[in-house]
Amino acid sequence: MRKYKIVALLWQDHTHFERTGIPSDPDASVMPTLTVGILYKETKRYYIIISDIERYGDRDEASYTIIFKPVLGLQEYGLIEVNNIREV
Repeated sequence: MRKYKIVALLWQDHTHFERTGIPSDPDASVMPTLTVGILYKETKRYYIIISDIERYGDRDEASYTIIFKPVLGLQEYGLIEVNNIREV
């Protein structure tokens, strides 16, 4: 068993608009993204946040997001104890 942090990250994501007028205030069109999940890995460049894990006899499959630093905010919500997550 291993303990993983449960976190919420608020971060800026790229935004793409197609075939629309250019706004006079582009900042009004940019909204931050909120991601909540298990902090699987943190490096100098990014965080890996897992939102769900499905376990099979020989492997784990997960949905995850790689979020580049810096972020707008990070809040920790405690720990969760999970069997070690198996990588491929």
